[in-house]
Amino acid sequence: MKKVIFPDDVGLFGEPREDSVEYQLKLGDEEFVLENYSKSLEAYQSALKYGGDYPDVYNKIGIIQNILGRKNDALISFKEALRLNPNYLDAIVNIGSVYADIGDEENAIASFKRALALDPNNSEALFNLRLATTKESNAGGFNQIEFMIDIGKSYYDEGMYRQAVEKFKEVLKIKPNYHDVALLLANAYLQEGFYPLCLSLYEEILMKKPEWEIVYINMGTLYYNMKEYEKAIHSWERALDLDADPDKIKVCIQEAQAKMQKEET
Repeated sequence: MKKVIFPDDVGLFGEPREDSVEYQLKLGDEEFVLENYSKSLEAYQSALKYGGDYPDVYNKIGIIQNILGRKNDALISFKEALRLNPNYLDAIVNIGSVYADIGDEENAIASFKRALALDPNNSEALFNLRLATTKESNAGGFNQIEFMIDIGKSYYDEGMYRQAVEKFKEVLKIKPNYHDVALLLANAYLQEGFYPLCLSLYEEILMKKPEWEIVYINMGTLYYNMKEYEKAIHSWERALDLDADPDKIKVCIQEAQAKMQKEET
């Protein structure tokens, strides 16, 4: 997983209509990241109303219901996702997690094994099966935090940035000063287009590690995507001052300068 992000590594984001499934899902994702779970749930349910009768929508609803402690509702939502797509891995793993939470170890283990039958390398299923079948999470040299980070990285590499965000946030709740994970979380925010959250986290990291050149490179990319080209250039120049590899950065600076000149004409 790359820690450094340049502008051509990040997609551009448009705004769909409010009465569309796409808009409601994007709104739900944004509220979810902000931990406004009731608003997130409302948006996902609106997506259903606008025709988003898809497995992914029911899976998102189930995740929120589980967070809110509505375990039975979450089971219903995950089952609906699996009715629409019996091989939906995320829903299989998620329903297994709910079964584990309510003490139904038999169904939990069966769900995780079912997920692994479909994808033997599924990190989330491996992780949860290990937890469900092991009394102590550290038995046999099992490092829970590093395993969670690996899962987050896998999600990120697969373009599943929202899932990566949640996994990195779980790690930071356990180990708040894990700066490498904070950087990974900020990068996932950047890829998802959650620019204010990304900027806030980059700034927080720099308060603790003011000479971390990677953060300045990525912050430059963030500002570039926000069309704040002067700030992007300043961030990249700061990275150069800290001996970052100049080749790609100088190209990015030139592109930002060209954007500024185009705006002035």
